[in-house]
Amino acid sequence: VTTIKIADSNVTTAKIADNAISTAKIINNNVTRSKLADAAVTTAKIASGGNSKVLVTDNTGVVAWIDGSAFGCSS
Repeated sequence: VTTIKIADSNVTTAKIADNAISTAKIINNNVTRSKLADAAVTTAKIASGGNSKVLVTDNTGVVAWIDGSAFGCSS
């Protein structure tokens, strides 16, 4: 079956095999918070901000890495 022979809106979830959608087929910015399973993002999956950095949020919820010395942390 070629793409041109598939009618619009006719490839449904039921017709897509498990594990058939690869990362390369997902366009940027399309895995959103509502699509992530609970507890799916673990510390092992968060890229380091560098040595002696601490992940924080500001009073508006913006996430940032800052130097740990701001908390009196030492390396």
